[in-house]
Amino acid sequence: AVEKDHHRLFQDIHDLGEAVRHGQGEAALDELLPRLETFCRDHFRREELLMELTGYPGVESHLAAHRELRDGLKGLAAGHRDGLDAAAGVLDLLDQWSLKHLTGEDFLLASHLWPRP
Repeated sequence: AVEKDHHRLFQDIHDLGEAVRHGQGEAALDELLPRLETFCRDHFRREELLMELTGYPGVESHLAAHRELRDGLKGLAAGHRDGLDAAAGVLDLLDQWSLKHLTGEDFLLASHLWPRP
């Protein structure tokens, strides 16, 4: 399920990028922001449970990264609701956060969960 979540996130980033390039970014956010909220809730819950069950030592920095995305999206969603252009900001946040998180915190978690022989 965790890997499937990541693929969905990459697809959402791609789709938002296409919408922004075609001048439809704000309209795309109407559908995307609720999906990202669900992603954060469900995906992060799964990862956090895995960390708890396995005694993952890097839990605090991983949780901080989850908060960083949730807080960033919350602020951008508020701006979008207030009529501000937020699509490029959401795209930038998702691009930067996913690259840093997946190659950093998630890589370390995977190494903990599935150590090499």
